[in-house]
Amino acid sequence: MFIDEFSGNGDLVAGIQLAAVGFVALAGVAVEISVLMIMYPKQEVAAAIAKTEKEGAPLDKAHFADAITKGALRRLRPIMVTFAVIFAGLIPIMYGHGAGGDFIRRIAASVIGDAVSATVLALAVTPAVYFLWNRRMLRSEGTSSLGGDLSPAE
Repeated sequence: MFIDEFSGNGDLVAGIQLAAVGFVALAGVAVEISVLMIMYPKQEVAAAIAKTEKEGAPLDKAHFADAITKGALRRLRPIMVTFAVIFAGLIPIMYGHGAGGDFIRRIAASVIGDAVSATVLALAVTPAVYFLWNRRMLRSEGTSSLGGDLSPAE
């Protein structure tokens, strides 16, 4: 009763709770996309390291940046397809009119917003942070410190 009077039929409280539901629903997809966005550039960097070591030269910043870009571009299409499927599945829910439509519409809006932010973060921020972090290690310690298991791309 108090919540209804305080926040206009509980819309504010319900909106916050539904945003949390949307966040939880998309968390697994966002984590998977981010992990793969690190894995593919890491494999391309390993291939670039192997290629430059064969030539007897160390990996420079230009080849390092090219390898990260190549790995990120390999993941571009699958990430965009994932986003398109999420978006295409939730648009009918956003504009549907039926029993419980007001309730489910809020969840769909939250998931769409989360999908947009996860896609932007995965496509732009994750490779940039990977580049900046490993560029620092490349400069200070050489190519051997670029991280764990660097098996070449197949």
